[in-house]
Order: sequence, then C-alpha cells, then structure tokens
Amino acid sequence: MPDLQDSPLYQNSVLAESGVRFYAGAPLTTRDGYTLGSMCVLGNEPRLINDDERALLQDMAAMVMDQIELQHAFGRIDPVTGLPNRNQFVEDIEDLKTEQSGLRYALHVAPARLFTANSDEYFW
Repeated sequence: MPDLQDSPLYQNSVLAESGVRFYAGAPLTTRDGYTLGSMCVLGNEPRLINDDERALLQDMAAMVMDQIELQHAFGRIDPVTGLPNRNQFVEDIEDLKTEQSGLRYALHVAPARLFTANSDEYFW
C-alpha cells in the first residue's frame, strides 16, 4: 500500500492514525497452507515498492517461516532419517484423539502399551 492516507479502506485505521503512511507485507504461510501472519515493512512517508524489494520481502518471509518450522520440528524429527520420531508420534496421536472421539480408547491404550513397561501407566 503506497499511501494509507489515500486508501478509503485504511485511512482511518490504527496504523494510519499513528502516522504510518506506507505498508508492504508478505504472508507467513506454513507448508500446510496455513497463514500465520505477515512479514511487514512500514514507513512514515508514502512510497512505491519495486519488484526487487517485493522479491526481497517475500524471501525474508520464507526465511522466517523456515525458522518457525525448524523450531517446531526440533525434537520431533530424527536428524539422521528425517522421519518423525516418538515425540511427533505422541503429538499426532493426541491430535487424532481429539479429532476422532470414536477412536479415543484405541488410540489411548495402544500407544501406551507400545512405549511403557507397565501398560497401566500412560505417558500423556
């Protein structure tokens, strides 16, 4: 947005009222297609963004998402094989339990028996 003051949509926004005139943003989107927010550049003077600047902003947004997804995967992906590990398995089972209540009992008992010495002790 080259000038928030010239836009009927944004001229009364909190940003415009605080003195921001220029806004450029690139979406922060996960590999699964969920948009978490945006990587933004703000300025107090109107300006246009060129193609190189737009590409740079998109590259920076991609780098931010790589870091977010790396942090999310840390401790969940085996570094040698790249496959999900036990921690990811447990999280996936938890997700399934909440999403599919019909399988609740089977998904609760079976993994516990696989990963604990005493099948009466559950790790979640």
